[in-house]
Amino acid sequence: MVHHSEHAHAGRPAHDFWFRAADILNRPTERHVIRRGIIACCVLALFSNVETVAESPSSSTRIITDMEKREVALPRVISRALGTGGALDAWFLMLGSMDKLVGSSAQLIDNAWFAKIHPAVRKLQVIYSGNQVDKEALVAAAPQVALLLSGVSARREVEQSGVPIVMLERDDPAQLEEALELVGHVLGERELRIAREFRAYFESNVERVRERTGPLPPQRIRRVYYAATAPLVTEGSRSIVSSWIETAGGVNMAGQAGVSGIGKTVQLEDILQWNPEVIIAFLPAVRDQILADPRWRSIDAVKNGRVVVNPRGVYPWCTRSAEEALQTLWAAKTLHPELFDDIDLVQETQIFHAKFYHYDLGRDDAERMLRAAPPVP
Repeated sequence: MVHHSEHAHAGRPAHDFWFRAADILNRPTERHVIRRGIIACCVLALFSNVETVAESPSSSTRIITDMEKREVALPRVISRALGTGGALDAWFLMLGSMDKLVGSSAQLIDNAWFAKIHPAVRKLQVIYSGNQVDKEALVAAAPQVALLLSGVSARREVEQSGVPIVMLERDDPAQLEEALELVGHVLGERELRIAREFRAYFESNVERVRERTGPLPPQRIRRVYYAATAPLVTEGSRSIVSSWIETAGGVNMAGQAGVSGIGKTVQLEDILQWNPEVIIAFLPAVRDQILADPRWRSIDAVKNGRVVVNPRGVYPWCTRSAEEALQTLWAAKTLHPELFDDIDLVQETQIFHAKFYHYDLGRDDAERMLRAAPPVP
């Protein structure tokens, strides 16, 4: 949300001006030339102060209200910005603003899909290493703003560096869309336009899915367990994971059992009791651990071959990336293939990359992303 100063017209109140203009407009039509001349002069007088304010020194800064309701003073034009080293940095690619990103994490810079689609990512300065911030690199990068997600451990160190921080939330699709628009406001008019285009695209995909999953009776709602960075680490309610599971016609069993937030550890005994019909693993290695452990074999998802790995490309689709718009389609087809047999996920993936990453993704590459496989070297 951007606040702009409002400046009253000197002299007669603005509302009185508009009443007089309306009165002029109601006079006989044969005087229309005079009327137009008068109105044009009055409008120029009314708004002449705005041009002056735009050229004043104070116009070089603006106030942004972030998603923690904090007011942050920023330069009007942003050319150097810092993200989180994760999903938010991939937003820069979607918004066409990689030239404004001053640094990232080794994990993102080394991402083979990101490097294939945007090779210049390899040239970025490494500022984040795990949960640590390279303070010297941060100072040298000289960002004008840091765009951070709530809960990130780097916040204190970035604050101590004196860089203005805009805080963002991303617990559900609505927050994700709002956060992307706020990032657009911060970065520029072009980025804001793209963020709004993405919002329309995302909402369209969600609606496509809900039209089919919304009428499902309770007995057809799939029991789902999401295995994050380890088999017993998951995300509960108040997470983007719960949102796409529910939209796709499932129930997040961890969330239903009272688990809330991200990166939460649960007990195997609980998972056995929940008996999920589908298990979605964040990583291939996590899927492999589950399938190799005999203690999981009594679970319906394991018995029926429905332990799947979430797609990944520039960033994992499932965790707050721009590909969240594709995740909704993939999850729906994974949970209810009989309802979505007309959805070609390869084609949808190609369309997304062409529209938002301006990259011609081949069919083979799209299939590899859907399998969470790396690109061919």
